[in-house]
Amino acid sequence: MERDDGGAGDGVPDGALRSAMELAVDVAASGTRLDPPLPFPADLRPLLRQKRLTPAQLGKVRRAVEGDPTFLGHLAKVATPELVDEAGLLWLRRPAGWREQLTDIVDGHDNGGARREHRRRAALEEAIERERTDHAVTRERLARERERRAEVQAELARRVDALDRLAAQVERLDAEAADLRRRLAAAEQERIAACDEAAGARRRADEAEATRDAVLAARAADGRTGAAGDAVVAAELAAVRAAHQRALAALQEAKSAMGDAGRLLAEAGTTVAATPATGVRRRREDRPRRLPIQVPGGVYADSAAMAEYLLKTEGIVVLIDGYNVAMLGWDGFTLEVQRERLIATAEDIARRWGTNITVVFDGADIPGVPAPPRRLVRVVFSPAGLIADDVLRVEVDTLPLTQPVLVVTNDQAVLHDVRAAGANTISSEQFLAVARR
Repeated sequence: MERDDGGAGDGVPDGALRSAMELAVDVAASGTRLDPPLPFPADLRPLLRQKRLTPAQLGKVRRAVEGDPTFLGHLAKVATPELVDEAGLLWLRRPAGWREQLTDIVDGHDNGGARREHRRRAALEEAIERERTDHAVTRERLARERERRAEVQAELARRVDALDRLAAQVERLDAEAADLRRRLAAAEQERIAACDEAAGARRRADEAEATRDAVLAARAADGRTGAAGDAVVAAELAAVRAAHQRALAALQEAKSAMGDAGRLLAEAGTTVAATPATGVRRRREDRPRRLPIQVPGGVYADSAAMAEYLLKTEGIVVLIDGYNVAMLGWDGFTLEVQRERLIATAEDIARRWGTNITVVFDGADIPGVPAPPRRLVRVVFSPAGLIADDVLRVEVDTLPLTQPVLVVTNDQAVLHDVRAAGANTISSEQFLAVARR
């Protein structure tokens, strides 16, 4: 509707707009009790406890409202014929030609009437009570969401603490592994030195035995005896053999040390592997993970048959990306109609197979969005600062790992994350195909 702005200089007395002025004060007073409070002109604050406005105060309220187009627009939305008389509605809504219509009403109509005033007051009180009730429901829902967020944050803190302990353990094991590597390198050097010493001892033993044989052969040829020569040769041969035995013992000790260090290093490597870049890397088989439901052979992954099989699985929790499905299934309708149609469809599936279904929408912080509680499905709206995608991820992460989960969405980022968490997934088209059978 075309609007035409105007001011206090339109020739209409302030008293003719009393019902609109009093509505402005009542709405401002109710807005202070909301969380967050409703913005309104500061000049209205001294009048919030006023039972009846004086003529001077009427003019003050009129100027304040006309100076705040946003608040004036809010009043135009909440004003009804039960709350505001015809002149007040024209002044608030300001359709094309409203000045002339307002002048005609003021010139030919009495603004009094105790009966109309009584009805207006009653209607206003009823509207305020409804607003209080809706606000209480919203606060209760927000409190529950805050409790859930606190639980998630506590779980995150526990996991961070566990990660810190693992990091400390990895640091300790890294130090032990470095020490084992140093011991292994030292043992390898000892082994090389022992090998060299053993080879030298063996060579000297061979030379001593060759010398002894030569001496014995020469003596036999001469027919001479040489006890002193035999003693010298025997002593030298014994010394060489002792050196050889010492070298062999050192070599055996080095090999044993290398074996022990290698075994301990291998055990440390299988317990945990660490790199300077990542800090901690757990073995894949030690990481807990939800196992997705196995689909029977011959059922295509993108078929309605697979979607129906998963939706009918006993004990499964189904999480639906609300607007992702609703905007696809009921394109062209308003968001409110899309939400209601999707919720009704989800309730029909829950009624058919007893499926545990949660529908997640964006925007719990938008006034008027939350739907009334449902008996067959759970409806969740994302709190301020989060989107439905975040809520879906948290829902999957907070469910027990033994709980089978099915996520319905076409959002590729969400699909990637929930599949990594072990959830089954189907597309929005598959869900709609099953629902419309």
